[in-house]
Amino acid sequence: MRRRRAELGFRDGSRIEVVQTCSGGARVVRIGQSRYALDKRTATDIYIS
Repeated sequence: MRRRRAELGFRDGSRIEVVQTCSGGARVVRIGQSRYALDKRTATDIYIS
């Protein structure tokens, strides 16, 4: 899972913006100019500090 997130641009220090919260806990996030839909399991694996 960590490798897949890195391939998508989810790296330590990346700025991640939640643009939409969907039913069931899913999220749509923006990293730079790209948007990604994350299921609940993936979204809960990302820690924000």
